[in-house]
Amino acid sequence: MTGKKDKNKSRAGLSKKDAALWKAMTADVQLLPGRGYDDNHEEIPAPQKKIIERAGIEFRETKTQVQGRGVDRRTAQRLERGKMAIEGTLDLHGMNQQEARTALARFIKSSYERGRRCVLVITGKGRQDKPGILRERVPEWLDEAPLESMVLKTAQAKQQDGGLGAIYVLLRRIRK
Repeated sequence: MTGKKDKNKSRAGLSKKDAALWKAMTADVQLLPGRGYDDNHEEIPAPQKKIIERAGIEFRETKTQVQGRGVDRRTAQRLERGKMAIEGTLDLHGMNQQEARTALARFIKSSYERGRRCVLVITGKGRQDKPGILRERVPEWLDEAPLESMVLKTAQAKQQDGGLGAIYVLLRRIRK
């Protein structure tokens, strides 16, 4: 048996931090019925969520989140890594929710109609004690009609583009 890897050894040897990260990443995966899976799926305790958040993974407690609808893996990776050309920017600083929502809808619609592919929405980070309301609400607004029909995917911006206070938005192409 030398030279062969035990298939179960890789999972069994995970640190608690890695195991918590794996569980967080696969939390929304639905298991196929009748496949005889391990039944030791347990909820991640709150202290582990903090560790995962520090690792750069953002937990969202919203009921919906813009997923990669029809986006190939390479394009999704390029968006998440900040490697796509930003073709337009909207800065929502200083706006209240109503003004920001109107400006966002107008900007996304205009960008979509102009054939832009990737745009940047600057929401601001908020205060040190709590994240800004626009930072929380913009992803929700992008996942609602009519904007959801124009948006393929969103991702947190890289530090050079605004970091926690900005969002990359990948728009659908207009097919003619």
